[in-house]
Amino acid sequence: MEADKHIHDVLIVGAGPSGLMTSVVLCRMGISPFVVDSGGRADPEWGRADVLHSRTLEVMESLGEPFEQIMKMSRPLNNHTFWVSDNGAVKRTINAPFYFKSIDFNVPQPQALRQGLLQEVLLRDAEKHDPAFHVHWGRKFVDMRYQADGKVLEVTLQDVETGKINVVLARYVIGADGAKSAVRAWAGKFGVQMEEHPTPDVYWVQDVVGIRSNFPDLERFSVIGSNDGIAVNIPREPIKNQRATRFALQLRNATRERSNHKFATTLNRILAPFTVEWDEVVWTTNYRVTQRLINEFVVDDRVFFLGDACHTHSPRGGLGANTSILEGHNLGWKIALVLKGIAQPNILSTYATERYAVAYDLIDMDRQLVKATAELSDPRLSLDDDFADSAAARNKRMQDLQILNSNYQSGTSIIYSPNLLVAKSPKQVETFNPDAPGTPIGGRTRPALMRRFSDASLVPVHTRFDGRFTIYLLVGDLERQGVVDALLILDDYITSSGSIFTRYAHDTRMEEISVNLRMPSTDSTTMAAADAPDTRQFYTYENDDMPQIDGGYGTRSHPVFRSMIITTTSDTRAFQLDSLMKRASPLDISTSRLLHPSRFFSDDCPALSPFAEGVLQHPVHAKWGVDQRVGATVIVRPDGHVGAYIEGYGIGAWKDVEKYFAQCLI
Repeated sequence: MEADKHIHDVLIVGAGPSGLMTSVVLCRMGISPFVVDSGGRADPEWGRADVLHSRTLEVMESLGEPFEQIMKMSRPLNNHTFWVSDNGAVKRTINAPFYFKSIDFNVPQPQALRQGLLQEVLLRDAEKHDPAFHVHWGRKFVDMRYQADGKVLEVTLQDVETGKINVVLARYVIGADGAKSAVRAWAGKFGVQMEEHPTPDVYWVQDVVGIRSNFPDLERFSVIGSNDGIAVNIPREPIKNQRATRFALQLRNATRERSNHKFATTLNRILAPFTVEWDEVVWTTNYRVTQRLINEFVVDDRVFFLGDACHTHSPRGGLGANTSILEGHNLGWKIALVLKGIAQPNILSTYATERYAVAYDLIDMDRQLVKATAELSDPRLSLDDDFADSAAARNKRMQDLQILNSNYQSGTSIIYSPNLLVAKSPKQVETFNPDAPGTPIGGRTRPALMRRFSDASLVPVHTRFDGRFTIYLLVGDLERQGVVDALLILDDYITSSGSIFTRYAHDTRMEEISVNLRMPSTDSTTMAAADAPDTRQFYTYENDDMPQIDGGYGTRSHPVFRSMIITTTSDTRAFQLDSLMKRASPLDISTSRLLHPSRFFSDDCPALSPFAEGVLQHPVHAKWGVDQRVGATVIVRPDGHVGAYIEGYGIGAWKDVEKYFAQCLI
């Protein structure tokens, strides 16, 4: 047995979506995790998780290049249709947008992409941001014990091929090793267990290519119910350069048979009078649905569980990988801030309080969806005249449930309760109303474009992920009496030695333009690329958050915070305000923590209202529900959730900002 005496900051067991998202966050924040997985990099080649919902895509968008790769490879699922049996023939009863309720996301529909490609995107991003990062494939978790000080864990691992044992030391261990989690089994001695709710339903899933069918909704996400069972059709991204789809059967009280012939026969009976056939099955699985939820997400704030190690359910809502990815995103930045000595260790407790509630809602929603979907195949609810009322009632129940589920599926409804990272407020809400403006504390902020003062570029109000908190000051009209004076006074205070920018300033640096190369220096696949000089190699760079730098125009970058002032005044008019611009655009490098053209934005980019017909002239203020006469200070955490919403933007409001950070930072 070999022992590695080096103490790793984080050991992650499992390189699936949750483990890799955690790795991406850690690598981007300068923490190199030690990752093991009992499988290989090519697993899974096909199948497994297949849908990314809007909130997950929003998180990916904050990562930049991974989002672009996913959007180019995936397939949009724009519509939802439901079909039920009518005298032996299925009939379409509902045709609606995938999310039944209007939602406010840059990507307002889910995207279909197989898990293997998603994992490869995350792997490459982690490798890009940490050249030392790699997954130790073919190594499984065996056992673990605390060292005497209780701060380091000795983890026993085994090579799955040779049987060789080695011990790795780590400060934190993350169990992201799936539904049969070995880390969770180890934690059983601490009372950790899964609460199970079995169902009578068997799910049988196949990804197929070379499809021939006369079913009219093959290009739409479709749920088809008949007396023979439930079929779900999920159009896929191309597989093997061929048209592909996923068919899932939900069968009640069925045996777990794996005959491809029986699958095709059952599916065609459900689809009758339509037919479908295919050339090849590239992936299949068959399992009985059991809804499980772990009772503890964390052991001693040292061992954490993510993904299927915490919750399992039916594939009906397409939420497993999405929930897992958001868990990794939630946990990663918190661990990184603690390890870097920026945040207090007690913030790690918020992972369990925030994500357990989401997982609980996931299981509850899944129970309702499985039950409602099963009703589609109830023979007592056929569409003949005798049962017309029952059919109508059933369709209404399904549609109501889909509307409710749309808010959850998309990620709109996720609001964390007050904790160390979510401030209490008289305006606290438990549910988010997508039909009305607002900035729910603990929820996400709505997207919008704004114009940056420094170069008049249109940039999103949502920032790129880099592990920092963003402090937004929404100030309304700069030309309104007293606004500029209030900002100048606030800037004097913030720039002083007593503000959070100096209290938590472990280092400051001048921001650099980040150039993300999209091609290697040579590309052997084409002669032209191989022969091109270095000066001709293609690249792109992210312009969203990159001020140009020169000797008198630098931006001071803080490792914990960024500030953004958003005004309804256009950038062209704002530059006529001499007292403000004298501070914001000095002839030499600014010492201001607050005022700089690259951190000033004009909310004057009209956008269609997501609430009602019409156009919003100042969409950030309008969508976030900010009274332009009062203004607001909004703290947004690194994961995009609102930590605090404070009315006003003067020193009084800033004192509340300081109180917020005093309870979570060191």
